[in-house]
Amino acid sequence: ISTGDSSLYGSTDLTFKTKYSPDFINGDLSFRDIGIFIHDDIYYSDSLEIAFMSSADSSRIDVKGDDLYGVMHSNFDLREIPAVIDSGKSRSMIVNPQLYEADYEFDLEMEVLSAAPFEIMGIKNEIFSSLIVNSRLDNAADNLTLDLHSGGFKTNKIALDTIGLALETDESGISMSALIENIIYDSIQVGTLIWDAERKEDVIYNDLRLTRDSAEAFG
Repeated sequence: ISTGDSSLYGSTDLTFKTKYSPDFINGDLSFRDIGIFIHDDIYYSDSLEIAFMSSADSSRIDVKGDDLYGVMHSNFDLREIPAVIDSGKSRSMIVNPQLYEADYEFDLEMEVLSAAPFEIMGIKNEIFSSLIVNSRLDNAADNLTLDLHSGGFKTNKIALDTIGLALETDESGISMSALIENIIYDSIQVGTLIWDAERKEDVIYNDLRLTRDSAEAFG
């Protein structure tokens, strides 16, 4: 496999099985002996398995590999995604949680177990522990939630211990909180960043703090 960029090549053994009818579609993709070559770097993985099923009222995708795990399920047919998107055109999920006209539900769980997926995208990591993402959209309740947690990592000149991000939207507005612990930039200890934000109607509230050695630097 070649992307057309002479600096990026990939090779794998791929097996694809599927069943299809007007009422449903399901299938399995199996990647074995995956090799991705980026400039002088080589990424290798034993396997990546993707299983999917989709019908009128239920869909699910499972992804399992050496470096990541994920599951997505919804109460609508994935083949209807273009119609779902069209029904919410000119609207913003963040500004207005009522993105869709129908009562759609969507859940996502994902865990990245190593830095390899980021390195494929050109993001070098000297230290990486994990990244966990959970998200849920419930249109009937006008609710969207997103939770992201990461352990320590170091890339280029930036290092930190943990990242925590929580976002929630509902009919009353938007709230977000972020905690980034022990930020270090080029051997300089910056501190811990705490950010809380909330939007209700046309008013936005922000509380941004940077602390160091348990002493608040500004707020």
